[in-house]
Amino acid sequence: MQKLVRFSLPEVIFGDGARFGAVHALKALAVERPLLVTDAGLIAAGWVEELSQYLQHHGVPVTIWSAVTPNPKDHEVMAGARQYLLEDCDGLIALGGGSVIDAAKGIGLLASHGGDLHDYVGIGRTREPLPPLIAIPTTAGSGADISQYCVITDTSARCKMVMADKNLIPDMSLIDPETLRTLSPAQAAQSGFDVITHAVEAYLSIGANALTDSPALEALELANAHLERFAQDPTDTEAGRGMALACLKAAVAFSNAGLGLAHALAHQIGGATDLPHGCVIIRLLPSLLRRYAVAAPERTERVARALAPSDAGDRAVEGAVRRLEALRAALDCLTPTDVPQPELETLRRWAEGARHDVCFLTSPWKPNAEELVALLQECWSCVGDQ
Repeated sequence: MQKLVRFSLPEVIFGDGARFGAVHALKALAVERPLLVTDAGLIAAGWVEELSQYLQHHGVPVTIWSAVTPNPKDHEVMAGARQYLLEDCDGLIALGGGSVIDAAKGIGLLASHGGDLHDYVGIGRTREPLPPLIAIPTTAGSGADISQYCVITDTSARCKMVMADKNLIPDMSLIDPETLRTLSPAQAAQSGFDVITHAVEAYLSIGANALTDSPALEALELANAHLERFAQDPTDTEAGRGMALACLKAAVAFSNAGLGLAHALAHQIGGATDLPHGCVIIRLLPSLLRRYAVAAPERTERVARALAPSDAGDRAVEGAVRRLEALRAALDCLTPTDVPQPELETLRRWAEGARHDVCFLTSPWKPNAEELVALLQECWSCVGDQ
């Protein structure tokens, strides 16, 4: 008997100018006093002023909260929730990348449910819907505007807390490729590496199904075709649209299929070092692809052929590894000399933490902690405490 499949998505508006759908979205969701969550970079780029003035012109008063940093921190989310309640807000707009959108999810969670973020770590821990959330992503990478995941850094434990819950899916995603043109080449590359990893791990996930396979492969092919051009010139509109579509399709896949060990490990490493998520993920993926090929050979060959179309069989996996390493070398990302080699005890802590991450549950390869330590020693010699 074929297994039953559940598939969840927000309402999506995609295309140039989609950000101006925020007024209609707020009215449709009966939001009158939104908290606009963003960051300093988006303010400097001019997107926050443009959106807030547009909303105010249409009679929507906006409270702006911008105290979000990359790899959003627990204390930042708690401060945002206090601001939300103080201003008597009744909904959220997240204008930014994955960090901003995850912070907005966390703010809505605490503002509506109370308690502490630790209370919601894991799968399906909410009791009721969160306040309405409209996401306007400004990077082509995280997929947080589509997904049921929320990732927040626990600053005391120096690791990332991962929450997965259908109530964390935004109500609406306004995907506007025009907002990508103010990214730096490094931001574009890091975001794109995340898209590739989302697509690969969604297709290889043990939760993959007929509804997630097609968007995962399509995302991988789109990212493979457009990432290098986009990262070298984020003002390239055709490449930007290609990456925005790749990000959307990858998020559709992974939010419903799950992820794998690249993300489980990256949550530990990023929480401890505050390194950019995309830089961590691309350092892990090539070596993991070889392990996935043993655990799920046919499906790994299929994703490998999307990255290295001219190769087949075992050659496809090695061709895909070479393609990933070439992308990492060509684009602006961390090199092995940027971060010192971590201590063995640090690697063991990361490995053990990864085995308790929600993304480990859907990985096709289920290693023990020592196997994960060996993997880290092989593929991530550049990561350690900064």
